Amino acid sequence: MAMLHRTRRALLGVAAVLTGGALALSGAGAAQAGVQDGGTCTGNWHYIGSPGNFYMYGTYAGQVQQLWDSSCNRLQAHWQWADSFQRAHSQGTVCVALVSPTSGKVEPYVCGPITQKDVSSWGWVHDANPDDWRAQANMWTPDRNCYNDAWGTDHWYGGQDWAAPHAGGGC
Repeated sequence: MAMLHRTRRALLGVAAVLTGGALALSGAGAAQAGVQDGGTCTGNWHYIGSPGNFYMYGTYAGQVQQLWDSSCNRLQAHWQWADSFQRAHSQGTVCVALVSPTSGKVEPYVCGPITQKDVSSWGWVHDANPDDWRAQANMWTPDRNCYNDAWGTDHWYGGQDWAAPHAGGGC
């Protein structure tokens, strides 16, 4: 009888590990503290607030915008290069992240070269307290002599915008 009990407990442990691995691979049920509704993300994206426009060398270089997937409370900081800027410049890198300016929390920075049209970073609503987020982009000149940043609307997920976008530029 004791052997049967140990075998059943071992099988339950294996099932839990396999289920957890399958969820991690699928992106569902991610182990993010504070995700209240979790579930499978279906890509029901909504633009949040206004984008932050970025200027480099006196030219519009692109913009960063925050998006929210209402199916699972996933966030995205999305950068898109301006076509004319990409054609005019062969070098450049932009880094994007989700930033909670009030709590100081930063979801991972993701960087992409000027040859990559879109660059995105991901995070989760409710990972910060207070629960406010903005999409932020940082860019340097190729010689690293000039740095600047831009960000979109700082949105509090309790129901309002806390700060307007900031346009970056000056190099």
